Amino acid sequence: MSRLAPALSGGVVTWDGDRAKLWESESFAMPDGARFAVQCRPRLVVAGAPNVKSDDGHRSERTALCLRDGGRSIDVVIVKGASGGGGESAGPSLFALGRYLAQRGCEDALNLDGGPSTGVAWRENGAIRVLAPARPVRHAVTFRRRGA
Repeated sequence: MSRLAPALSGGVVTWDGDRAKLWESESFAMPDGARFAVQCRPRLVVAGAPNVKSDDGHRSERTALCLRDGGRSIDVVIVKGASGGGGESAGPSLFALGRYLAQRGCEDALNLDGGPSTGVAWRENGAIRVLAPARPVRHAVTFRRRGA
C-alpha cells in the first residue's frame, strides 16, 4: 500500500509463506519470495535482546509482532490498558514492552502501533470476540492460524 520509507527507520517484517523475518529499514531490500511486508517502528527485540535503549516514559496501549522458532511462529501481542482518569489508557512504554517480549522468548519483535488504534478481533468457541480500538483505523493486518 505504501512504498518503503528508509528514513522512517524501524524495521520491516516479511513473510514468505513459511517464515517471517525482521529486517532493519535503512538497508532493507525486498527478498525473493516475500508474500507480505510491513514497515513500522521501532524494532522492540533484535536477536533475542531488547532493542529500545531508554525509557521515554510514554505509556500507551500497544500492538506488536513477536517472531519465534526462527520465524516459523508469529505472535500478535496486544496490550490493552484500563482507562485512566484523564481518558488516557495505561499501557507499557516501548522500552518496557521490548524487555517484556525478550523475557518471554521473542527472538525478534516489531512495534506495529500504539494508542487509540490498538484493537483486536478473534474467533473463540464459535463466537467473534473484540477488543475494539478507541478510534477508527484505516488499515488492519489479519492473521490466521496455519491449517485453519
